[in-house]
Amino acid sequence: MSGTNRRRGLSPVENMLIAGTSGIAGKVADAPFERVKLLLQSQREIINAGRMTDPYKGIRDCIARTYRTEGFLSFWRGNLIACIGVLPQQALTFGLQQKFKQFQSVSRSDSIYTKIAKSIATGGAAACASLVIMHPLGYCRTRLANDVIFTDSKGEKQRQFKGIIDVYRKTWASDGIVGMYRGFFVSCFGIFVYRSFYFGFYDTLRGGLVNSQSMSLQMITSFAVGVASTLLAGLVAYPFDTIRVRMQMRSIEPTKYKSSLQCGFQILKNEGFRPLMNGAMVVILKGLCGGAMLVFFDVFRSQYTQWRKDDK
Repeated sequence: MSGTNRRRGLSPVENMLIAGTSGIAGKVADAPFERVKLLLQSQREIINAGRMTDPYKGIRDCIARTYRTEGFLSFWRGNLIACIGVLPQQALTFGLQQKFKQFQSVSRSDSIYTKIAKSIATGGAAACASLVIMHPLGYCRTRLANDVIFTDSKGEKQRQFKGIIDVYRKTWASDGIVGMYRGFFVSCFGIFVYRSFYFGFYDTLRGGLVNSQSMSLQMITSFAVGVASTLLAGLVAYPFDTIRVRMQMRSIEPTKYKSSLQCGFQILKNEGFRPLMNGAMVVILKGLCGGAMLVFFDVFRSQYTQWRKDDK
């Protein structure tokens, strides 16, 4: 994408703002799917903490119970912190990717496999580097999204956290900075896998398919490639994402996993492989939103670039 941006004359700041706009729109659109996914991934931890009694029977049961007990707007719980993190994440990821690409030039003589490998390396390395800053935001999103309403010993309904500040305050008081970075390493590995497929497949496949097509066909192809790339990357990285969520849910709690490896092995030993994929079907719906976001990003960028040229 970066080479295309330079040819079209977009500055890094303009590119980040456009990407941020489409990113926030995507976060708002897929927030209900994300909360359902997180609830399904972490339901065992919520039950162990005593804030829920019965596990969800599936996606429909999760949606129905959440709507019945918390209302419609609760599906966007935790989405504010996700939207706040969009712009800095885009800036960090794309900015770092530009830096890494300076050390990995792509020549016309490179095979498609070499180009994919280089795109995977730069995209994954940039995402992992940005995760150092973004992980505490993701932690807060996870805790808020999984903060279900429960009945305490006095019979009163309440939540564990009052909001974003309360999440950080209680985590700092209990576990310090370590609590906010629990699950960091498996998250780094998972996001490397995800971003590797995301950048590698989308950039490479889209570049090879749409260059000679009309505008309407380009939009259809971009959407199809975007959805396929997002789904593939999301499913491959999903077990690592589940381990990340389960690790994060142990912050503040008295019993914690010693490491991501221990967490993964305990889940496999006590629950089997299936819980690692709980909520994976929601990835398909999220993939549609992700593909739409990619198309929106490309169309908006093209229109903005054309407006700039006309303005000059």
